[in-house]
Amino acid sequence: FDGAERMISFGRMEAYPVIVAVTASLDDVLAPWWLQTGRMAALMLWVTAAAGLLAARFVRAGRLALDQLRKSERRYRILIENAPDAIVVLDVDRQRVVDANPQAERLFHCSRERLLRGSVVRFYAPIQPDGLPALESALKAQESALGGRPTLLERRISQPSGADLICEVRGQDM
Repeated sequence: FDGAERMISFGRMEAYPVIVAVTASLDDVLAPWWLQTGRMAALMLWVTAAAGLLAARFVRAGRLALDQLRKSERRYRILIENAPDAIVVLDVDRQRVVDANPQAERLFHCSRERLLRGSVVRFYAPIQPDGLPALESALKAQESALGGRPTLLERRISQPSGADLICEVRGQDM
């Protein structure tokens, strides 16, 4: 009768010939639900915006870290390649050379690719200046360096001419 959409409920009273009807506007009934829905939508929007901003910050920080890593790698490469000494980086878990500079190629009389195919122990003379076999001596030096003590020792390197070259070696845990 008032043009509003309504919800109606009714009940009949058993002892009396009366029917009781109660109505409420649909807008009045749904107002708390709409309010709750609006609040939830606002909260979800806020959380989504905050997550987006946080993700953007992490992406920016990741890009910055990657850029700094690339710059550091370039500096490392320049230093290693131009160092006056032979530098060999060894992965002690795999007992393999993972990096070597041009001076190391000259010292061991082989290409970088060949150096990267194994351990430097294969270039050592069978008995080292400390009196130990090459492998045992190398493992003992690695153990010392991995214990946090920079090691300074001599190594006897077999040359292609058949002569042995004695070199001073410094081992450091990286």
